[in-house]
Amino acid sequence: MHSYSREKPVELLLDFVKNQGESPKSINEIEERINKLINYEPKVGVFGKTGVGKSSLCNALFGKDVCEIDDIAACTREPKEVLLSIGNKKLKLIDLPGAGENKERDKEYAELYKKLLPELDLIFWVLKGDDRAFTSDQEFFKKLVHPYCENGKPFLMIINQVDKIEPYKEWDDKKGIPSSKQLDNIKKKCEEVERTFNLELEQIVPVSANEQYGLKELVDRIIHALPREQKKIMLDIIEEDEVEKYKAEAEKAKAEAEKAKAKIEEILHTIPPQRKGKISDEAREEAEKAWWDTITEIFMAALGKSKEKIHELIAQVFSSF
Repeated sequence: MHSYSREKPVELLLDFVKNQGESPKSINEIEERINKLINYEPKVGVFGKTGVGKSSLCNALFGKDVCEIDDIAACTREPKEVLLSIGNKKLKLIDLPGAGENKERDKEYAELYKKLLPELDLIFWVLKGDDRAFTSDQEFFKKLVHPYCENGKPFLMIINQVDKIEPYKEWDDKKGIPSSKQLDNIKKKCEEVERTFNLELEQIVPVSANEQYGLKELVDRIIHALPREQKKIMLDIIEEDEVEKYKAEAEKAKAEAEKAKAKIEEILHTIPPQRKGKISDEAREEAEKAWWDTITEIFMAALGKSKEKIHELIAQVFSSF
């Protein structure tokens, strides 16, 4: 399936089906399900102790200053919910208070986690790369979160600030990548987390939000972990941030007068960012396929037609492009 904007081809497909004389009831059913799908607001829970870089991670991943960066005091007793609007896309980020920072509050946090976990579409648990022990994280994770992971709740353990892993002075600031020794130690840290939390290695993603390191791999893992119907929604949210970022750079360049013309053209030609930024070809392809598989099932259920027949209809619509 070719990559197109999400809504327009579906509108064309729906118009085509209407012209085929399908019943209004079937058409209404399709429209309701597609509108619900397109307008869905994913809810992402971000767990982790104060100081691990939860806010900077969300800012790097979803763009803008969507989370307040305040890693000084562990005083938040309520989850911080941020409704992120990027273009016409929306995403709810829920920053949960860190467990193990205040024993008196841990029971309270445990009840809070139990209440919110079933509502989340995706769970991030953020660790700090140079932390030597994860005792409090381990206890809460195994008791409260791990059962949801075993039942299929999309989950990623993110090791942030890996640029601080020894030998941290060997981090390549110009390229934004670790030295070979650091990379070996980053791999060892991932293996340690795998054993400690009883996870699969593919659920663990090393990143440095401040250095923009590992974000593309993180997006790949997010898209792969999400249910089929949510892959494209999340990809569009992240991609919309990429587009807005390039537009902002272009506007800034315009203000620099004549000498910036070449730079403006370079930036403008990157919109939409089909092959750059945080989104890999593999993640895009997986999300596109999942989206059209979902659309196909919606039309199959409403029209009572086979998958092959719906694919024929889609092919007819796309042949007009």
